Amino acid sequence: MKSEFNQVLSELGIPENKKSFLFERIIECYSESNRDYHNLRHIREMLECLDSKKEDIIDYPLLYISCLYHDIVYDTHATDNEEKSADYLERDFNIYLSKEKIEKCKNLILGTKKHQFLKDDFDNKIFLDSDLLILGRERNRYIEYMDSIRKEYEWVEKEFYKQERTKVLQKFLERDRIYFTKEIFDKYEKQARENIQFEIEMYFQK
Repeated sequence: MKSEFNQVLSELGIPENKKSFLFERIIECYSESNRDYHNLRHIREMLECLDSKKEDIIDYPLLYISCLYHDIVYDTHATDNEEKSADYLERDFNIYLSKEKIEKCKNLILGTKKHQFLKDDFDNKIFLDSDLLILGRERNRYIEYMDSIRKEYEWVEKEFYKQERTKVLQKFLERDRIYFTKEIFDKYEKQARENIQFEIEMYFQK
């Protein structure tokens, strides 16, 4: 991960003495004890998806750093994690990147709040698809994800968690499509809907 990080940041013109500092801080943030799902594994899985679509992505370096920063602030008691994460990226890169590039990164991150793209292009669509890829994984991996999310919200009373989580999941089922890019849609949409339905039914059984 560090070698690609250094390569991408070099492409963005980030000085050598800044790279190690940024990398170590990113690792530290995603290694916080409250992160059972929103951790480095999630980041690596997103990056794997983005890397597989590299030839179609317009500006891979910007998607790369946006991925690293999209959950850098994560507090399950808060409702403005995405905004704070976007601001975090801006503070770290505003003296190195143009205003337009910063704005693109921030829009990518802010789009993950409601998982609706803020600009209708492939970069925005694949970014959101990579973030939600877990929904369409095989059932055992999805159950692991389910349990990890619950641990992140362990402070929430059980029945209230079921109600609120069901509302979130139901919104995905009500969408015309969960995934925006054709290949991800064709490969993962059906499984994602089955997984979500499975989770909802689990809450009604318990």
